[in-house]
This record gives sequence, C-alpha cells and structure tokens, in this order.
Amino acid sequence: MRSFQRKSSVLFSIAASALIFASCGDLFETAQKAVTEQASNAVRLLGKIEVDPEAVFSEVNQGMMVIAQAVESNGPTIRAFTGALGDFSLEIPEALRDREFIISLVDASGRAIGPLMNSASQIANNARSVGMTIGENLGSVDFGNISVAANGLAQTASAVAGISSVADLVARVTDEGAPVGLDAHGKGASALLTTATSSRQVNDKDQDGLIDLLDADDDGDGILDDFDPDTATVGLPEHYSVDVGFWLNPSDQDYRMFYQADADLAEYVKGKYILEFWFSVTDDAEANSIAQIALDTRNMPPYVSVLMNGPEQNLVAWSSEGYRMGGEALLSPGKLWKTRLTIAAGQKADLQAGDLFSFRVTKKDGGGELIVSQMLNFVFTNIPLLRGIGTDPANLTDFTALMTAAIANPDAPVPGSGSAPLTIADGSDLTIKFQPPVDDLGLPIRQGDYRISIILYRAGDGPLAQVWNIDPVTWNGNPPVDGDGNGYYNNNHLMLEVPVNQLDWDAGSGTYSLAIPAACFPNQATAQGETVPFAPLRYSVGIVSSIRESQVSFTVFVEK
Repeated sequence: MRSFQRKSSVLFSIAASALIFASCGDLFETAQKAVTEQASNAVRLLGKIEVDPEAVFSEVNQGMMVIAQAVESNGPTIRAFTGALGDFSLEIPEALRDREFIISLVDASGRAIGPLMNSASQIANNARSVGMTIGENLGSVDFGNISVAANGLAQTASAVAGISSVADLVARVTDEGAPVGLDAHGKGASALLTTATSSRQVNDKDQDGLIDLLDADDDGDGILDDFDPDTATVGLPEHYSVDVGFWLNPSDQDYRMFYQADADLAEYVKGKYILEFWFSVTDDAEANSIAQIALDTRNMPPYVSVLMNGPEQNLVAWSSEGYRMGGEALLSPGKLWKTRLTIAAGQKADLQAGDLFSFRVTKKDGGGELIVSQMLNFVFTNIPLLRGIGTDPANLTDFTALMTAAIANPDAPVPGSGSAPLTIADGSDLTIKFQPPVDDLGLPIRQGDYRISIILYRAGDGPLAQVWNIDPVTWNGNPPVDGDGNGYYNNNHLMLEVPVNQLDWDAGSGTYSLAIPAACFPNQATAQGETVPFAPLRYSVGIVSSIRESQVSFTVFVEK
C-alpha cells in the first residue's frame, strides 16, 4: 500500500499504523486515547499471543502490534502493543463497535505476521474467513491463547465467544492453512491473484491475507506498489508526503566484493545501507501546526539501535526505545523534515522487505498526535553491475573480466577507480552495458529511472580535484542530452535522466545499454569565477538506479 491517512474524529481518537518509499503506504491517525478513556458502549479485545520459536518472525512476545481495521474503504485502524507475556488489550470505541473488522498482527521487530484467524472461521476451497463481527452489548471479548506457527498461521486455540466470522471476507491460504501473502510480504508468485475477488475485499483486494496497509503488492498483479500505476494513494491528507529512502552507495574499494556472488556479499551489504527519512507538508498552515516529528522505536527493526543520526564527524545514536525527535528546520516555501541514518563502523543493518518504520507527529497547542508508519516493499541487495564499456559499441571492454582479475589479485588497483581510470576515445559517444540491481527476491529491478551522472576532475592538491562550480559556458549554454532529449545540468555535474523503458534491454544477457553523448566529456571546461579554461584530467560516470527516494549506484572513472 502506498499511503493511508486519516484525521481526527470529533467522537474519539484512535492510534493507527499502516504502511511506504519506497515502501508500503503511510497511515496518519490520531493517537489512541480510548484505552484510558472507556467509552460507554466500547468493547475491549483481550488475548495472549505466543510465537513458535521456529517461526520466521520475531519470537519476542512483548512489543508485538495488534491492528484492528474496519472493513470499509479507508477503514479506521486501531492498534495496541503486547505486554511482557504477549498479552494485549485493544479497545474498539463505541462509534466503531458495530463494524466488521480484520485483525492483523505485527511482530516485535516491525514485520507483519498476518491476519488473526478464529479457529472456528469458515474454510473452503483453500480460502478462509478473516472478517469478524463483535456481538452486541459486550463489554469485552477474550480471544484467549493465540499461537503463531512456524509458517505464520496465527489462530486462536478455540472458538471465540462473541466473535462471528464473515463469509465473504476471506484470505487465500496454503494447504497448511497459512495466508499465501505471508511468504514474501504480499509479493512474488505465491501471492499473485488470477481470479476476480469480491468488491467487499476493500482492505485486502488480492485476498492474500495481508491488509493493504501491510501488503507490498495490493492488487496481486505482480507489480510492487512502488511501481504500479494502478495502485492509488488512498486516504492521504492533502499536502502530506512521507518517504523512507534507502541508499546503497559503495566506494571504489567495495566493488571487488559486489562483483562476487558468494554468501559473504549478503553480509557485506548490510554494513553499507543508509536510511533517509523525508516528511514534507506543502501547506504552510498545516506544517506550522506541527510541534514535533519523531521516530518511534517501540515496534521497529532491531537494527534501528545501531543506526546513527547526524554528520559523520558527530554521530549521535538514535534511541532504541521510546521515540526521538529527528529532522531539520522547516523550509519555506514548502515544509520539509529530513533525517539521514547511517551505520556506525563495524555495525550492520539487516534491511529486509517488510521492515516497518513509524513516526509520531505531535501537533501544537494540544492538537493531538498523528502516527505514520511506512513499510519497505523491497531492498537493493546489489549495485548496477557494469559489464561492458567503450566508444565502439561492437567491441566493448569486458569490465567483468577486468574486475575478476582484480579480485584474484587484492593488491591490484580497482579497475575504473580514480587511480586506475579506463581509457576512452576522444570525440566519440561512450556506450555502457550494465545489469540492473537485484532485489531481496533475487530478481532484477527493471523499474524506476536511471540517472547517469558525469563529474569533471582536474589536477589539484591531491590526485584528483572535483570541479564543483562549472561555468555554463563549458556546455555552450546548454547541457548535452541523450538521444531522447533527457538531461540537465547543475554547477557540480551533468545528469542524464533516463526511464528504464528508454534503455536498450538485452533479455539474453540481462543487461541494459546506453550511449552517453560525447559532449558530456568536454575537452575544455571553465569553473565559475575563472576566465581560463582547463582540460579535465578525468571524468566519473555514475550509474544510479533511482526509485522515489531510494537509490543504488556504481561509479567508473574514465580518461581520454
């Protein structure tokens, strides 16, 4: 799900958690006050959850999230956390108690377990009811012991008094009874939808057992919500936008590892991620009503505690419990909060699809709180791998062979690094052939845009000096563009922006090809404030896969 948010009700306040950036959707709702302010005809849901130690989910019973969502378009969502023994108490306010609900669980590390099944729910044709209604005039309903099996099936030990199943709100399940979406957070072959579903499935359109708030592919068409034009942003308050971006931006010396396809690469990648949270509000009045935006760490991936905030020379650890303020001063026009989290030396962040991040937005002057949660639908597990490069498209240099030789000789310079640039012919377009990055399922990511960044270098105090302020006269007043007219320029580099559908795809080799215009590599350049042109010593070519606020890149240096 991309986004789901709701403003305060005049009758009650509720805390909600949904899911984005890149990622699954966002959810803004008011904080839950009904837990302490018993409504006259509210009903309290009680239970105790125990996760099988062999389950793929966190076996920590404390800090799990219980989410009850009303079955309707943009249905209100209420949440509660489990205590030390896995026990929970979640109150359905009077204004909502007559609705139909789907109750979902999220483990203590912020990863969706799936829907709660009543052991008496209807089962037929590999489908099982997940909808529930609450009996009239009840003050509480006790679900009793709830077990989460190793395959993710969460169900009560026995039939629950006061709860009735809803026949046409179902989840497709495996032969073992577990919802089909649990295996890969709603994406992949197992969650694909091949038949039409009931219009009543407004919370789980593809019947994979994950409500859309926790589903990486809402409609089950095989396209992640990040890339799917058919997945609309629903319920998002006007002027709000939230993203969790993640970067995988290695240095030259890292490339030896990224060109190895062994088990060590997966562990190596975990130490290279950078997270960047973006929270923008484009309306001044709404933005100015916000007193604080905080990262809530009560129900989040465990590696959050090793992520660091701030410039590298002054790292500050983020709190591993409670929540902490993060962000920058409001910008004008438009309001933007942004915080980057990096990984401390020697630490690792095991980013996974399904990781959930939550933020708490506190309004000024007693205006209440909003909660936004955002889920990663995918992660990069490798970089764009350069396979061929050269000015003769029919005779490209085999970059993989160069890197293989360098891997065999650790003392050799990294091919295409600043100290070992590749030679290109003058006055010719440069062709690059590369494989797209790979996601957490091992599949090539063939969506989003590519940015080809050209940076100029000249001799300086060190081996290389980047030209930070390029005078537009270098480009004769206009930046070079590719064959489709894509391109722009700023003071520090030239950038070609190319959608993947404008790249040449070779299905046999699994590679993209792109010709970079010769004009991107000028023989003479002028820096701002200078009158004497200089001959660039080298050029770096960055291949950046960009998906919303997330990116992964590879850089190669060339010289003429």
